Amino acid sequence: MADHVRVLLIDDDQEDFLLVSDMLAEAENTRFELAWVQTYEAGLEAICREEHDVYLLDYSMGSHNGLDLLRTAVEGGCTAPIIFLTAHGNYAVDLQAMEAGASDYLAKGEFTVPILERSIRYSIMSKRIEEELKRHKSSLEELVRERTIQHAEAQADAERRAHEAEGRQAILEALLEHIPVGIVLVNSPDLQVQALSRYAVDMVCRDGGKQERNQLLTDLDLSVAELWPDSSGLLRSIRDAALRGRIASNQEHVLKGCCEDDIPVLVNAGPIRDSLGNVTGAVATWRDIGELKRIQEELRIARDNLELCVQQRTQELAETFMELNESREELRLLASQLLRAQEDERKRIAREMHDSIGSSLSAVKFCLENAAAQLTGNPEVRESFITLSRAMDQAIDESRRIMTDLRPSLLDDFGIIATIGWFCRRFESIYTDITVEKDIRLEESQVPENLKIIIFRVIQEAMNNSAKHSRARKISLDLSLEDGCITLRVSDDGVGFDRAAVVSKGEGAKFGLTSMRERAELSGGEFEIESILEIGTTISVRWKI
Repeated sequence: MADHVRVLLIDDDQEDFLLVSDMLAEAENTRFELAWVQTYEAGLEAICREEHDVYLLDYSMGSHNGLDLLRTAVEGGCTAPIIFLTAHGNYAVDLQAMEAGASDYLAKGEFTVPILERSIRYSIMSKRIEEELKRHKSSLEELVRERTIQHAEAQADAERRAHEAEGRQAILEALLEHIPVGIVLVNSPDLQVQALSRYAVDMVCRDGGKQERNQLLTDLDLSVAELWPDSSGLLRSIRDAALRGRIASNQEHVLKGCCEDDIPVLVNAGPIRDSLGNVTGAVATWRDIGELKRIQEELRIARDNLELCVQQRTQELAETFMELNESREELRLLASQLLRAQEDERKRIAREMHDSIGSSLSAVKFCLENAAAQLTGNPEVRESFITLSRAMDQAIDESRRIMTDLRPSLLDDFGIIATIGWFCRRFESIYTDITVEKDIRLEESQVPENLKIIIFRVIQEAMNNSAKHSRARKISLDLSLEDGCITLRVSDDGVGFDRAAVVSKGEGAKFGLTSMRERAELSGGEFEIESILEIGTTISVRWKI
C-alpha cells in the first residue's frame, strides 16, 4: 500500500469527522489525507469523481441511508474500497453492507486507531486483489473463448483435411486403377510398396492378377524385390531414387511380362522428399513402347528407302539438269548465231538494196529528168515526167529509210557514238513533242564490235516503245563505262505500266521487251526493267567486258 492515502468521509455528524480525523492523525505507519462531505448528493458526486483511495461511509444520511449510497456507487462502477460505519452494530446491517459491496464494516465507538488503519489497509489491498482477480478472470475467460474457437477451427480443419485426404485417396485409387501406365510408390529405406497401378499388377501377373483385383492398390504388403529381379533396370532406377535421391528420365529397359516375353519400356523415376528435403520414398512410372519401337523400325526402313529414292532421283535430276544446261547453252549459242545471221542478212539486204534497187531507182530518176528536159514542146507530157520524177524521189527516200532500219550504214562507217547521235536527231525530227537527252561517257574504242549493233537495237526498240506507248515528254539516254562494265540506261517520264498486266496481254504486247531482253542476255548482258505507274520506265543493260 502507498505511504500516502486519500480518504473521504461521508457523514452528516461533525463529531464523527473530528474523531476520525484525530484517529487517522495518530496512525504511525501511513499518512492519511482526510476529506469530508455531509450529504448523500455530495458523497455520490465525490465518489463518481474517483479522486480518493478509500471511502468511509456512515449508515445514517438524513433522509437517505448509507446502504442506498453504497449500492448506487457500486452500480455506478466505483472501484475504490468503501468501509461502512454505523452506530448500530448488528449482524443484519453488517450482512446487507457486505452484500451491497462494502469492503469492511466498523461499528462506531468500537474501533481503535490500529483497527481503523488495518481496516483501511486491508480494504485497499483486498479491493486491489479483487480487481486483479477480475482482470485475470476476464483474461482467462477470453483465453478460454479463443482456445475454444481455435479448437473448433482446428477440429473443422482436421475434418476438412480428413475429407480432402479421403478425396485424394479416392483420386489416387482411380488413377492407379484406370491409367494405362505402370506406377509404383515405395518407401525408404526398406523399399516396401505403398501403391501399385492396375496396369503394373496385370503386367507382373501375381496369381494372374486375381488376388489383387479386390484388394486396394494402396494396401499391398510386398516389396519391390518380390516384383522384379535384381537385374531389372526398373528396380535399379527405383533404388537409386529411394536410397540416393537420383532421378531417372526416359530410360529404356526391358521387363519380363506374364508370358515371359521381353517388353521394352520407357522408365521415369524420382525421389519423394519431406518438408526438410529428406528422401522418404520414390515413385517410378513406365509404359510399354513395343508398338513405338515397331513403328520406329518401320519409319527407319521407310526413311532408308526414301533416302535411296531421293539419291536416285537427285542423280537423275542432276543428269537432267546437266543436259538442260547443255541444251540451254546450245540454244543460247544458236540464238546468238541466229541474231548474228539476222544482222548479217539485214546488212546484206541493205547493201543489195543500195547497190541494185537504189542504183536502179537513181538511173530511172535521171532518165525521167532528161526526158522531161527534152519535151519542151509538149507541156502536158513534160509535167507527167516531172511528177514521175518526184514519185521516184519518194521511192528513193523510202528505200533509204528501209535500208537504214535494216542496217544503218553509219554504224559501219563512223561507229556507235555517231550512230546514236544520228538516231536521236532523226527520232526528234519524227516525234517533235519528245525531247531526247543523251549522256555518253565512253570512247568509241572502248565498245567491242559485237556489242555495237546490240546497243543500237536496244536503244532503237526502247525509244520506239516509249514514243508509241508511254506518252512521254522526255527520254534520257545514258551510255557509260563503269567498273569495267558498259552500262546502258534508257528512261522516260511517261505513264509507266504494270508488268503483270503486260504479260497477261499475250505475246504481241511483250514482244518488244522480250526482244530487248534476248538480245541483251544472248550477248552476255544483264537486263533489268523498272516501271512505276505515272512515274515512268527505265531499261538498264550491263555488259561486263
